[in-house]
Amino acid sequence: MENAVSEAVPTETVSFCSIAETCEITSLSRPTIWRLVRDGTFPRPVALTDRRNAFVRSEVNAWLRERIESRSAPVDA
Repeated sequence: MENAVSEAVPTETVSFCSIAETCEITSLSRPTIWRLVRDGTFPRPVALTDRRNAFVRSEVNAWLRERIESRSAPVDA
């Protein structure tokens, strides 16, 4: 029988970034990031404690990759 706890633990290391780091990575302002989060178009942060939220770095990077890939899409003229 497999251990249920070991199944829940991801095999990859999860890395978090603060709002300041997220702004630096994306070149977006804090208000813009929070607006995108509110609109559901940017990854939601994770509550690490009652007073500390952070973004999952891999999700932010995936969002950036989507932006890069979308520029290759044909543009309706």
